[in-house]
Amino acid sequence: MCNCNTESCEKDSCCDSDSCCGSENFIDHVKMESTMAIKQAHREALVERMRKRLEEKHGTTLDKVADVCFEAFEKAWKSMNTQSKEKSELNTKLEEIFSQKD
Repeated sequence: MCNCNTESCEKDSCCDSDSCCGSENFIDHVKMESTMAIKQAHREALVERMRKRLEEKHGTTLDKVADVCFEAFEKAWKSMNTQSKEKSELNTKLEEIFSQKD
């Protein structure tokens, strides 16, 4: 998709093909954008309806899955945090050892 206006039209640019320069092509551009907006709105409305049906039919199961996933992610995060602290302590102790003069 060409993103240009009449000021940025150059001979060897995508605008050279009259894809978005000039008043006729601007109207075509507006029509294309409108069509894309309608398609997006249609897709969003469909997703809303599907989400509602999914929630009605499988909401309890999805809640359980979300709980299990959340617990697993929380444990993994805590584990990474603990490992990070342990690595930091190890680094500090090693730095202390190597900074001491014999």
